[in-house]
Amino acid sequence: MADEVDRLFSEFFTGLTERQLAYLKWEIRQRVGNGDENIGGSRGSRRNGQRDLVEGNLIREESNPLIQSLERKQRSMTDFCLTLDEGSLSLLHYRYDKRNCYPWYEVANRMCKSERQCKRQMHNIKQMFKQSVWYTRELVTKYTYSRNV
Repeated sequence: MADEVDRLFSEFFTGLTERQLAYLKWEIRQRVGNGDENIGGSRGSRRNGQRDLVEGNLIREESNPLIQSLERKQRSMTDFCLTLDEGSLSLLHYRYDKRNCYPWYEVANRMCKSERQCKRQMHNIKQMFKQSVWYTRELVTKYTYSRNV
């Protein structure tokens, strides 16, 4: 359970979830549709072709279960982070942002606390997240995106 929460925090603070979501949306926009099935075509279908393309892309984005799952994950993590105070949020940044990931002694020095206090605060944050309305089993298990982006 803690590993799942660690993975969620790590994916969120490194921006992996956001990059995966952007890549999937880009991939959908790059796919070429079937085109206009009306071979003869009429003046109206040529005029509305661009609009139909945009609407088709939006429909494909909104109906894609993987995109829905990633958006739900992104939204839930963002909403949870809005409930945290500055100290807790900076602790999460120091620990989970892989670009600036610090060991516990460095986190403790930056936060002006002992290592034990930082670990206890991290444990409390994880427990708060597990008991929050944003944490669901679907958030952790359903539709994981495995491609490196």
